Amino acid sequence: MAAGDPRARQALIESNLRLVVAMARRYQELGYRVEGAELDETYKRFTALADRKKHIYDRDLVSLLPQRGARPTPPMGQTAPAFGD
Repeated sequence: MAAGDPRARQALIESNLRLVVAMARRYQELGYRVEGAELDETYKRFTALADRKKHIYDRDLVSLLPQRGARPTPPMGQTAPAFGD
């Protein structure tokens, strides 16, 4: 497929979408809820990091999260700890 081929563009879009979904799922497994614009910004930081590093670890994923808003999601029936706890 040539670079200008619409099929190549569609394949790239689908590949990126699968990566975003997988990244959101991994954040959820780690206890974080990352959605919408926050997920988009985190994905941009992820791709920049992936260009520099060969391996991305969970601690790298957590470091990409914004300092505000993305807190661990507590298990069902529990509340999130307050900051400083």
